[in-house]
Amino acid sequence: MRGFKDFWHETNDIALAIIIILLAAGLIGWRLRIILQYPAKLAKEATVSSNTETTQTQDASKSAASSNR
Repeated sequence: MRGFKDFWHETNDIALAIIIILLAAGLIGWRLRIILQYPAKLAKEATVSSNTETTQTQDASKSAASSNR
């Protein structure tokens, strides 16, 4: 009986350690993926902002040109 009990506790310890490692790896991978996507998001927002500024500048130029006529 003692041998089975020792085996059971050792197996549970190993299983628990594996579960903890898998959870930690999953959490790290999940957050790392989000962190690595952030520069692309910033670049996209900068492009949209740049396009908006260009459009506003063009609109201002057109309205200034039409008011000078």
